[in-house]
Amino acid sequence: MKDCLELLFAGLLFAVLSSCTESDPGSCSRFNRVYPEALNKEKDNPDTMKLLAVLDNILDRSPDCIDALLTRADLLAGAEQLADAKRDYTSVIKKKKNNTIALYSLGIMFYDEKNYDSALYYFDKAVSTKGFNGFVLDHPANDLLPVDSNAKYDVWSHEIFYYQGLAHYYKGSFQQAKAIFEYCISSGYQVGEAYLYCGGIAIQQGDTKGACEQFRMAKLFQCERAGEFITKFCK
Repeated sequence: MKDCLELLFAGLLFAVLSSCTESDPGSCSRFNRVYPEALNKEKDNPDTMKLLAVLDNILDRSPDCIDALLTRADLLAGAEQLADAKRDYTSVIKKKKNNTIALYSLGIMFYDEKNYDSALYYFDKAVSTKGFNGFVLDHPANDLLPVDSNAKYDVWSHEIFYYQGLAHYYKGSFQQAKAIFEYCISSGYQVGEAYLYCGGIAIQQGDTKGACEQFRMAKLFQCERAGEFITKFCK
């Protein structure tokens, strides 16, 4: 539910910042003109159903507008209309197979459903869109840098890696999960939570002493859940 709410608010923000980057600039012109006006009218108390109706009308006339499809998918996910949200994210990928945010969003939805194999498939695909000469590149949306057409469809690589780690963990692929969480720690991303999961892996491997070291590090990095694990496992 938390992730769906995050997708809803991300969709509202995405719509305001979006501008068309498709090969046909006119394919998103209606979205860029009409949707911000509708969103502005709803800014104090957004009515998801009204906004969806606006997007339906836009997409009836501009079915290839990636920005409109992504915005509708985010709103549908936030409204728990998950099958329809998946349909729109999938439509985006069919039109633009390397759209990182659509791939990542599908991964999140399957993760929330505890379908970890499918989640990992889409997380892996999302990471693959960010590769260049053996490196993983992020596309920052920064006014001080040259315009990057990929920026608004990007997802920070560490966020994808972290969810890959979670999916591997709950799938029971502990070695893969540990490697990813250790990377998150070294990169300074979700450090407390990453230590906590490393401790959970140590428990699974019968290493209570090692687990307690990880739990204490999690607490040091202000992981709220660390205390209960220390109480349970570290006498």
